[in-house]
Amino acid sequence: MLPQTGIAVLDWILSFLNAWGYLIVVFFTVFENIFIIGTLTPGETIVIAAAFVSTHGDLVLPMVWVCSLVGTLIGSNITYWAGRRLGLEAFRASVQRVSEMRIGRLLRVDPSAIDEVQAHFDADGSKTVFFSRFAVGAKNLVPAMAGAVKMPVFWFEFHTALSATIYTSLMCAIGWFLGENMDYALGVAQGMSWFGLAVLLAVGGVLVYTRRRARRRAAVEAQESGAPDETGGEPDETGGEPDET
Repeated sequence: MLPQTGIAVLDWILSFLNAWGYLIVVFFTVFENIFIIGTLTPGETIVIAAAFVSTHGDLVLPMVWVCSLVGTLIGSNITYWAGRRLGLEAFRASVQRVSEMRIGRLLRVDPSAIDEVQAHFDADGSKTVFFSRFAVGAKNLVPAMAGAVKMPVFWFEFHTALSATIYTSLMCAIGWFLGENMDYALGVAQGMSWFGLAVLLAVGGVLVYTRRRARRRAAVEAQESGAPDETGGEPDETGGEPDET
């Protein structure tokens, strides 16, 4: 018995799992991790359903796991290299256009935030790539930003593979143990994704706060030690501005 979601188009796709299950898993997990397109792609639903089908012997769970992992890595790399090719300025221009729109003004979109994003990836990109895998709406956005800021390929690949391995294992486990009640299984997966988003935002917030606090402390210590100011001059004995004459 194939799982049913109540969504006609999705149930129609799931009806092909017995015959084309592995290819379907690869296809949907690739597109789930492509920038923007992934937001509309039910990749995790397909993986959960395929894992459930494997309980009846029509598919083999280890192969479902491998296909899901391979599709995830391919999709993430497509997004990463697309972002790397476009570069940060393309993202800056997009944010600038959004900031000039009505919705951008309402949401107070600030193009200068792109600089903060770059600083964040320079310092904590690995953590962001890892946790984004478990966060709703982030798994196909973060790889694009990682590419745009030219995050080192090795560390992107390492943390993408690590997080994808854990995430794929969780989705397969949900399908295997809970797939008979598809609504409940999907609810568990979605709950994990929202929890992952909360964790990602919390970790990001703490890292940004810690980094800014460290910069302020360094600035205060530099001022107290009499370090040169931005103009390169030395402060005078009274603590005033350097004499340019």
